[in-house]
Amino acid sequence: MTTALLNIRLNYDQVLALVQQLSDEDKLRLKDELIAETAKKNNSYIKDLSITEETELISTKEIQDESIIRKELYEVRPITVCQEKLNPKV
Repeated sequence: MTTALLNIRLNYDQVLALVQQLSDEDKLRLKDELIAETAKKNNSYIKDLSITEETELISTKEIQDESIIRKELYEVRPITVCQEKLNPKV
């Protein structure tokens, strides 16, 4: 079987109609190709993001420090504030 390169514009419904005519085996092959192509594009996009955006990594110590501060803030918070939110006065 010879393959020919076709350059035609099809909308989604036209492509779907063609796919529905394929055998189950060909549909599975097409599915694998689409997954591989999508993964390749996603990996490329993620790689581009990591190159263009310089993000500052947060250290474990910074996370622990923030956790301690939040804990202290919530411990000091008066209980009445929480009760008022649960039972607002009308």
